[in-house]
Amino acid sequence: ACTGWSDLAFDQVVGLAGRFRSPDDAQGILARFGRISQLTRIRYWSVSHGACRDLIDEAFALAGPDADKRRRDFSEGELAAGRILYFFQDDNGPGGGTVYRLWVREVAPNRLVLETENVGAIRVLLVPLFKPGELRALYVLERDAREVWSFYSLTGTTAAASPLAGGHEASYINRALALYGYIAG
Repeated sequence: ACTGWSDLAFDQVVGLAGRFRSPDDAQGILARFGRISQLTRIRYWSVSHGACRDLIDEAFALAGPDADKRRRDFSEGELAAGRILYFFQDDNGPGGGTVYRLWVREVAPNRLVLETENVGAIRVLLVPLFKPGELRALYVLERDAREVWSFYSLTGTTAAASPLAGGHEASYINRALALYGYIAG
């Protein structure tokens, strides 16, 4: 219920919880989400390749839901509660790139809540893996102590997603861990 995803039936959900130390305040942590172009520096363990690889081949902020409206990374001021922003991301998987929506749900001195979902379809050789809205992620970060943050994420794929998207649990987990590492610094 806390996700707000009651309208969807999920076939697969990856949950991740962790804690990390950071001298950054909420705005500093939030800025990491806004540096879309930096996502290309994230490495993860690829189960299918048996090696570390780049998680994302290309990523950039957008001025709207159109992939042709490329712009600079999001500024701190743009990452305000209630804002909906868009970005393009092409991960190294077979699905290619698509547009994602970033919804900054809550910003408080000790708490951040953000959500992403695919706006465009994710395809493999013209076959849709995920239709718009079928790949979602929720991130909740809470400061527990002066420099200690708790991180919670849920990444879900809907039951309507292509059967080709299933059976890759280890890959989904490793990708979630890599993004956690990036946000944790």
